[in-house]
Amino acid sequence: MNLQWVLPAVTTVAFLPPAVLLASGRVPARRRSRLEPVRLRGRSLLALYLSAPANGAPRALGAGFGVVMPCSAAGLLCACRAG
Repeated sequence: MNLQWVLPAVTTVAFLPPAVLLASGRVPARRRSRLEPVRLRGRSLLALYLSAPANGAPRALGAGFGVVMPCSAAGLLCACRAG
């Protein structure tokens, strides 16, 4: 299996469930005090997650330079916006 497809699958499993839970405000009570503001952190994690497919999918599909660079720029903007 190609590494370009394994890494997005791993990041999906690692980032997406916690990001959705944080964005919806569902956090265990013992963690709530450490993770304030909960929803903002969840949205930031979702934005970071969305930057990976925007950057990696065109490269994995073998797209040309004219497609890869705008998608990489969109991924970078998404990641910068999250921070």
